[in-house]
Amino acid sequence: MYHEDYLMQQIRMATRFVAKLLTGKQDALVEIPEEAPASSGEPFLETTLKNMAASGKINEAENLLFAKIAQEPQLDYLYAGLRFYEALQGMQEEILQLYHFSHEEVLEGLRDLQRIYQIPVFDFTE
Repeated sequence: MYHEDYLMQQIRMATRFVAKLLTGKQDALVEIPEEAPASSGEPFLETTLKNMAASGKINEAENLLFAKIAQEPQLDYLYAGLRFYEALQGMQEEILQLYHFSHEEVLEGLRDLQRIYQIPVFDFTE
């Protein structure tokens, strides 16, 4: 129980930190701009990630996110990733484990986003 609460706090702090750096506002996650439609007519990345996660394909959704970022690290993909991990952070650990995921992986994914987009990575454990 304590470990899960600790991880949830770490995820919230990391997400807020990144969002604050991007927007300069304290409670920035609400104000992250919506992504623009893709020119190829494909669904919004955020919607795709959300739908995949809702159907239990969390790992596949995360792989898609990082594949898109590897092709071209657009700022829209960072925003979609932040919202994706924020949604996962709100899920109970038992639910995540049903889909072979965990809150530790959520925090790891956020830290990967920070590294890719060259946002300072801080250890929030101190």
